[in-house]
Amino acid sequence: LPPRKRRAGFVFQDYALFPHLTVAGNLVYGFPGPKQSAKARVAELVELLGLGGLESRRPSQLSGGQRQRVALGRALASDPAFLLLDEPFSALDAPTRTALTEPLLELESRVGAPTVLVTHDLAEAHALAQQLVVLDDGVILQSGPRDEVFGRPSSPRVGELVGVRNILHGTVSAVENGVAAVDAAGIEVQAPAQGLSVGEQVTAGARARDLVALPGPDGNARLVREIDAGLRRTLVLELRGGALAYAELTPEVERLIGRNTPESWRLSVAPGAGLVWRTPPV
Repeated sequence: LPPRKRRAGFVFQDYALFPHLTVAGNLVYGFPGPKQSAKARVAELVELLGLGGLESRRPSQLSGGQRQRVALGRALASDPAFLLLDEPFSALDAPTRTALTEPLLELESRVGAPTVLVTHDLAEAHALAQQLVVLDDGVILQSGPRDEVFGRPSSPRVGELVGVRNILHGTVSAVENGVAAVDAAGIEVQAPAQGLSVGEQVTAGARARDLVALPGPDGNARLVREIDAGLRRTLVLELRGGALAYAELTPEVERLIGRNTPESWRLSVAPGAGLVWRTPPV
């Protein structure tokens, strides 16, 4: 089918609004029906998207969030069968992205059109997606329900792409009652055995938030540096053999140590949070 007959609503990454048209003009542009029906459709979209009072403004007079809503309204004007959103939040600052997440979810629910969203932002994907498709260099590595993909990435590469910061070479040290214990540079990682055998070389993983760090002189990791992002404090630690690990401090540990970060730490993986893949790291 030619593009005009595909009933696809498309929001460009940079919105691609017509700068010489008003908000109402941009909305009307996407409306395929007769002109006499356009006014009612514009009023409907203005109400739906919270654009009241902005109808006569041009894109240069709008905030980033307002421009995004106009672009979304233009895509919705044709009553599309589905929506394609190309990184719709990438041009927005963090507070605006956060503020628009809930309205977009509500809008998707009200419109009812299946939506495909392209994003590099993990928090955005987690907040908005029901199903995830992980693409790497044009190849689908994993697809499925959001929680399954985030919780059980199918390979070390998928783990990296969905935010697993600790990916380490490991050796299966024990298998008992369907659970395999893996020694990953001095950290024990437990995961379902799934046919693993003692001595097998594997890859182990854990998210930074799931790597429990406690200060102590008999630690298995040495402090290299801190990353203080304001909302969370992450330690970069050196393990046996020189491998690096990332651990987010809990509020309790932060209060315990204050600003004087010890050099020696004991690392462990929170129960049920370990990941093990049969593919050894390259």
